[in-house]
Amino acid sequence: MSVELISSDGFVFDVDYNAALLIGAIKRQLKDGSKRAFSLPTVSGQILKKVISFIKHNQYHPMRSLPDDVCTNNIYQYVDKWHGDFIMSMDYQGVFEMILAAQDLDIMSLFELACARIAPLVLWKTPQQIRDTFNIEEEFTPEQEALIHEENRLVEFISYNHLNPMRELPKPLKMDLYDYVSKWHGDFISSMYCESQQILLKSKIYSNSETLSMAVVLESSQGDALQVDYDAALMLGSISEQLKTSAQRLFTFPKIESSLMKKVASFIMYHQHNPMKSIEKPIPSNNIYDAVEVWDADYITELDIAALFDLILAANQLGIKSLEDLGCAAAAALMKGKTLEEIRETFQIPSEFTPEEEKQICQHNRLADGSL
Repeated sequence: MSVELISSDGFVFDVDYNAALLIGAIKRQLKDGSKRAFSLPTVSGQILKKVISFIKHNQYHPMRSLPDDVCTNNIYQYVDKWHGDFIMSMDYQGVFEMILAAQDLDIMSLFELACARIAPLVLWKTPQQIRDTFNIEEEFTPEQEALIHEENRLVEFISYNHLNPMRELPKPLKMDLYDYVSKWHGDFISSMYCESQQILLKSKIYSNSETLSMAVVLESSQGDALQVDYDAALMLGSISEQLKTSAQRLFTFPKIESSLMKKVASFIMYHQHNPMKSIEKPIPSNNIYDAVEVWDADYITELDIAALFDLILAANQLGIKSLEDLGCAAAAALMKGKTLEEIRETFQIPSEFTPEEEKQICQHNRLADGSL
């Protein structure tokens, strides 16, 4: 006995009755014998063909249940080779279509398998990383996204806490957070801290434990947050006084992009324990390694010229004198011993004068200093 399945684009497939019983959406009608042909307006022929392959196989070889916390790209850790090959042969678009089809057709094992394929690709990733993975166009600005995420998380906390109030925490905490609060509250606070320190700090739902109180979050113009040690953050002259005199631990820098903030963070995290030595002025040669320690030279020579000047400006805005000095020394090394034309070429500076005008200026300068 066979059952006829018709896709949204008109393709007709004959399926064994027992295999078709795995489709929850039509199972009841099949059993009462009222119908043997079914139109599936939300499932394309291409996807329906894959669905039929799945139910035919699972008719005799049911897929074992998947755990709720699939967290690896290796789906073969959870399913047999046939099911692994089945889902891994599909591109992301196909997997998303399969999720929708499995949901509409009520084939839970297929739905779980398709979701397990996607889950590791989004687990612990930022919204931007998820967009990049799946080529999703951005609908909100970083600021809007941060606000939405913060509001959703806080609403979740308020709703739960309304029915299950969290008892007041002693200050400071002397034991693990879970010794004072319920598992739900502990998990909520811990997850917020792990995934988005700036939300945790803004909402003030945190303990006064040493770990949290000594963490400082630096937020870039793009909304990305970087956690640094308290002692490292003290190197930022622009916020050091606030750190010492207030409980503020979140600082936003609207003029500094994420890539620069990461460079700044790596510099201060290293130099909180390894103070940078004073740089000789003028620098001894055009080799920056002759002027500074190897770590600093490696750090600064990784940058191209545009990034170098951006870093100098950022260091100035943040009040990190040692980083500003390092950047200026690197720029000086690029100019040392070079002619005016070579400096222009190095820094891609357009000439403001014609060759004739430059020659006249040069001659005038030589006359002025008595060298002619």
